[in-house]
Amino acid sequence: MLKSALTFLVFFSFISAATAQDVLYKKNGINEQVKIIEVTNKTIKYKKWSNLNGPDYVLPMREIQRIKYENGSEERWADTEPSNGTTKKKFSDPGSSGKNIIAIAPLWMTNTSAVGVGVSYERLLGKDAFVSIVFPVAYNFRNYSNYSFNGDNRSSSMLWFYPGTKVYLGSRNDGKVRYGLGVAVPIGTGSISEDRMVFDPITQTNTYTSLKNDIFLMGIMVNNSLNIQATEKLYLGLEFGLGIPYFINVNKNYNPTNTYLSMPYEDGNPIVNFNFRFGYRF
Repeated sequence: MLKSALTFLVFFSFISAATAQDVLYKKNGINEQVKIIEVTNKTIKYKKWSNLNGPDYVLPMREIQRIKYENGSEERWADTEPSNGTTKKKFSDPGSSGKNIIAIAPLWMTNTSAVGVGVSYERLLGKDAFVSIVFPVAYNFRNYSNYSFNGDNRSSSMLWFYPGTKVYLGSRNDGKVRYGLGVAVPIGTGSISEDRMVFDPITQTNTYTSLKNDIFLMGIMVNNSLNIQATEKLYLGLEFGLGIPYFINVNKNYNPTNTYLSMPYEDGNPIVNFNFRFGYRF
């Protein structure tokens, strides 16, 4: 009787020891039997159950999904769940929406033309993505206008580059709506043309003449932007920029009468930009 009782106690102790272990569930789908030593906000320290006298191991918290302790309780980090050996990040995880944004602007307005389109690439920097670098390109189509007081037809077309930086204020990368303040270097090249009646002093007649000037300019611009992360991947943005031209070069093409053709920015006019964007974040 006593021998049977001792045998049962030894067997029960063995079963208890076999189950008195912690189980570490990693985000890569691997489970490991361990003895947890310490859990902090950033790391987990443990020993392997197969070698309790061996070295301590440390894993960053971002690699851990959950811990099942020897008493049956569990601690989870549910921002990710394993699926077929992969991890799926939720939008609430800072930085989970990706650090790259490719966007299309179906509406891009400047003070030379109200009709234009653009594309842009933005790279967010740091964990909370407070700073980014932006590379937008836009093209303003020929914008025809009639001046009723003199019957002139005026049109313009410009290609723009706006390389710059952006600082997000007031929220981290997990914010769905973020305000951005940026600085850009606008670089524009294109042409301004007018068709008008011009008096020719040689023939002493009025001739309907096409006047065209090519223009190249550079300046500095401050941009205000509203950035909306509608979903984890869908990005929406509104931007308004106001700048000052610092370098302007105008190439006046054939003009037999040296008729003056008014050019934007030559009279100290600012550089204006307004655009709407939607894009993909990854």
